Amino acid sequence: MPYPREARLTRKPGTRLLLALACLLVPSSPALSTAAASHGESQSVDQARYFATPAAELTARASIKQRFDALGASNSTLDIETAFHTLEALFGECLDHYAYYELVAAQNASDRVASAARDDVEDLCGDIAGTAKERVRPAPADAPWARPYAYLAARSARAEAHALPAAAKPMAAAADTALDRFEHAHRLATQGTGFPTVKVGSRALNVADDFHTLMALPDEAVRKQAWTLHHDAMLQRKPALADALIGIAALRDGLAVSRGYASAPEQAYAGMGLSTADVGTALEALQSRASSFAAYRALSETSGKDGPAPWNDEAPRAGFSPPAMSMEQVRQIAMRATARLGPEHVAQIGAVLDPAGGRMDFASQLGGRKRDAFSITAPHSTSVLYVSHRRGDTESDVEVVHEGAHAVHGQLMNAHGTSPLFRHGASWLEETFAILDEFLYRDQLVSEATTIDARDYYQRGLLRDLALQLFISAEEAQLEAAIHKGVHDGTVRGPDDLDALVVQMRTLHEGGFSEHAERDTTWAAKRLFYQDPLYLTNYLFAGLVAVKLYALSAEDPGFAARYARVQARGFDREPGEVVEELIGRPVDWAQLAEDDVVLFNARVAALNHPDPARLGNR
Repeated sequence: MPYPREARLTRKPGTRLLLALACLLVPSSPALSTAAASHGESQSVDQARYFATPAAELTARASIKQRFDALGASNSTLDIETAFHTLEALFGECLDHYAYYELVAAQNASDRVASAARDDVEDLCGDIAGTAKERVRPAPADAPWARPYAYLAARSARAEAHALPAAAKPMAAAADTALDRFEHAHRLATQGTGFPTVKVGSRALNVADDFHTLMALPDEAVRKQAWTLHHDAMLQRKPALADALIGIAALRDGLAVSRGYASAPEQAYAGMGLSTADVGTALEALQSRASSFAAYRALSETSGKDGPAPWNDEAPRAGFSPPAMSMEQVRQIAMRATARLGPEHVAQIGAVLDPAGGRMDFASQLGGRKRDAFSITAPHSTSVLYVSHRRGDTESDVEVVHEGAHAVHGQLMNAHGTSPLFRHGASWLEETFAILDEFLYRDQLVSEATTIDARDYYQRGLLRDLALQLFISAEEAQLEAAIHKGVHDGTVRGPDDLDALVVQMRTLHEGGFSEHAERDTTWAAKRLFYQDPLYLTNYLFAGLVAVKLYALSAEDPGFAARYARVQARGFDREPGEVVEELIGRPVDWAQLAEDDVVLFNARVAALNHPDPARLGNR
């Protein structure tokens, strides 16, 4: 798989809170060729934007807990409507505390006190959300106050039908402890400090933490060395990682069955608002178009790079070094790129990415920070983004734009008074919006390129992203489902069985392996397989919709208004209904795949056909 998903891992809401929510649910930039180097840039979000002092946070949180307890007291005289709206407001306040601890715990990954406090807040928010759904579920469907929350009640009722039986709760508690142990084993096996470094000039780059920086360097010998060191190190870790992955899959499968599902994938798909049939249709549609992916790979491998080896996937043409951009340049390009989404979106992305705005948190080196990337949004504070470290390359800039798009969505919901209970929805729909921004950003880089080499580099970056969202997402989703199925029926017991599944999926989706197959670490290197099992299916559906929206944003004059309206509402209805409004027709996953592949094929055909008259000299 040429473009690992972990290139820009997106942080989701915490697991317990996500489960609760699932039941609720411009001016010109300087020329690219003269961009200033961004290595060494850093930004920090002030923790006091949420609470003036840690003591003030504790006091405010105690007040939330006190008021929540009072609502549950037997002498409470509040009617059901008032009680529900009180819970709704309390939940919004609680999200402010969760945002605060997300930031604090990320800025210092070793701060166990902050991590424990975040977990406590997460539990409190989940309890409040759970009580709110209990109040709205029995409300008369025609009650005016309850009508806007019909989706909340429906999702809650579906989740209640699969509540964990009381007899299974001790098993679930033991499983949580074991899952933590397996995830800890994965973190120990993959933390960058255990990987070798490669000397590049005066810098020692870690082949894990700085992998994508290394893969974008102009020197093929350095890229090959870094790729080989990284994959050899991962091969050594395969036995331990196989134990962790199989253990996680087995535990999650047992919990899913105890809730009345046939398997962990069925439970995961239901939580996404999808059926097993939906997933099967999408997978089959993209698998049947594997020839388009093969044609892209063949063309990409001969487009002027050093050769088809995997360490050349992200590299520019020989002799070309893509310019590093300042954060202000990234901001300006992102603002021009998102003009298709309307003026409010442009203003918001400009505000989030403003280096003087205090709404970004990233460093030039990972250090003791949490290795992750996510937005932090809360009802009573402007949204921010966190990226562990900004590497100063195009892929890192895309990561910042992606998380900035999530932050923009949170801010738009704030501006339009969206209920806190509808701030999060199906993860694939949330990802759709952020992926659209990154497509538009890449598209803008292509359109503003002034040389053939620059256009080629950015165009291949866009195509690589499109291929990731469509074909590689399908392959990853099908691989992960196959792993869970194999663990469920006992046919997957160790690393050799996992490797065999990779061969099977690669053959189905890509036609086979390259000559470097002996170093394949696909299942071992997929961080989300361990940290958020079956989440990758979200990217499959997010990609299918985002590619369609990318096309509509250029073709449909009414798209920007629909898009702004949808984002402002939050996630107050079935995700399929949201997509239907965005694309203007009923959702048909097979047809969406067909439309997307037509666009993909056209972009592949144009890959090596630049317009020299427009571009000037190489």
